[in-house]
Amino acid sequence: MLKALPPDDQAVSFPMLHLAITLYNLNQVEEAEKYALEALHIREKAFGKDSLPVGEALDCLVSIQKKQEKDDDKLLEHLKRILRIQEKAFGSDSEQVMEMLKKVVHYMTRLGLKHEKLPLERRLTHLREKFKLAVKY
Repeated sequence: MLKALPPDDQAVSFPMLHLAITLYNLNQVEEAEKYALEALHIREKAFGKDSLPVGEALDCLVSIQKKQEKDDDKLLEHLKRILRIQEKAFGSDSEQVMEMLKKVVHYMTRLGLKHEKLPLERRLTHLREKFKLAVKY
């Protein structure tokens, strides 16, 4: 595929991200990180820095870097960026946003950011109640 398309073509980023996930599952995390970062850069260039494909690549990168025990501050930055992307795409009261809020609050707890996480915890509680009361069909 790389021979038929330019190396920075957005179409290349999708199998590249799948390769990163496969390598992650095979515990080859350094190689997985390389492909996830490359897919992220291609997607930022092709779709814009605040697009859902970028959020997907960032989410994959966070999982990889967490397994590598990378800097929690950097992981929190990535998670907050994903949260902003999802809020823009799905609205601030979506289930996707609720799931990402859980991750952000978890990392804030790990970093000891007690006061900074309080508004997010309140928001998360509100969203949990909202979806708990929703009727599932």
